[in-house]
Amino acid sequence: MTRIVPITPDFAVAGALTPQEMEAIAAAGFRTVINNRPDGEEFGQATAEACGEAARRFGLLYYHLPAAGRDELMSEALVKATLAAIAASPGPILAHCRSGYRSTVIWAAAAAQAGACSVAEVAARAAAAGVDVAPFAGELERLAALASQSQG
Repeated sequence: MTRIVPITPDFAVAGALTPQEMEAIAAAGFRTVINNRPDGEEFGQATAEACGEAARRFGLLYYHLPAAGRDELMSEALVKATLAAIAASPGPILAHCRSGYRSTVIWAAAAAQAGACSVAEVAARAAAAGVDVAPFAGELERLAALASQSQG
């Protein structure tokens, strides 16, 4: 099975998943899968539809929230959709993309936007997963400021 990297107790990331792995993912205790890969990213890649069908067959909730490039990782629409998926879903949640990098950055943006933890903690959790979010620090700070304005 693809290597799974925990970010929080209820959220983990992985590289590309296949429909054949969904049974093992469910057996590992995950209850939701978020697919951050656009269809057609690689030759021979399983479609989101095929992965979603397999995930649902094993009782998993499934979301396809693709991000193709760096600019899309922090897009307002993707962050909002990710927050909505996390809020509506039982955990633990497993998000995946080709390597886990995009899924980690998207989680960081959602966590900053939600005010779930400080930007420093977001960066530390991402670093523990092997992802440096420093290139996104300004955007993460902006999202965290929005969270504190809405909570204040």
